[in-house]
Amino acid sequence: MPTNYLAADLLAGTSRYRQHYDSNVKNLFLQRMNRLPSDEHRTIFMQMYEKTGNQS
Repeated sequence: MPTNYLAADLLAGTSRYRQHYDSNVKNLFLQRMNRLPSDEHRTIFMQMYEKTGNQS
């Protein structure tokens, strides 16, 4: 899924995996993430998505 790549980029502050997602995916992901009540919740949210892509 492109969201795991996006989450990894957001957490690292990079665009290393940019080729795996587009601006629409990023905007929708950020909208969902910004509904969360705190930065701590947003970080946990991104970590959950990032980890789903690292299980092989």
